[in-house]
Amino acid sequence: MQRLGLRKFDNTATDEATIARKRMALFPENAEVFFPAHDLWVPVVVANRNVFILPGVPRLFTTLLSGLRPLIEPCVPPGRRQHRVIIATEEPESVIAPYLTHLQQKVAEEGIKVGSYPKWNDGVKVSLLGRNKERLEELVKEVEEGIKGVRRNDEDEEREERERRQREIEEIKKGAQRIKTQ
Repeated sequence: MQRLGLRKFDNTATDEATIARKRMALFPENAEVFFPAHDLWVPVVVANRNVFILPGVPRLFTTLLSGLRPLIEPCVPPGRRQHRVIIATEEPESVIAPYLTHLQQKVAEEGIKVGSYPKWNDGVKVSLLGRNKERLEELVKEVEEGIKGVRRNDEDEEREERERRQREIEEIKKGAQRIKTQ
């Protein structure tokens, strides 16, 4: 990856391209700019102390949002906070779908949402999302049994994401090395 300061300046850009680039770099007046992830050059812009402007690239968004947690959490009133529990299983989504449908019907009136997120060659992660943390905790054992799964915590998820990113970086480096030796 090139460092920003070492990139060549594109002096062939048209006036329209230059104007477009400048527009993409504009921030709202009196906005605050944060760099919550030390390993990313991407900023987060906060306008009026309650509008957070984040990138649309999912991986960047997630990384930056994690870094902003201490800044964002105080903005959310305690009664409006959502809590999430993740339970991972190796069972195929089609096998656990009937159980999850029944579970969603059972907890819908409590404001709990059930989601399932299959990962290629990595099982399924089931998410329970709601405002009542105690009720979510009560459901964990039942869901673990219902899907033959195990609860995951935020540290597990973050570690797994870091490891996945590191594997991607290694693959990119290997590909670049292969190109150099050809």
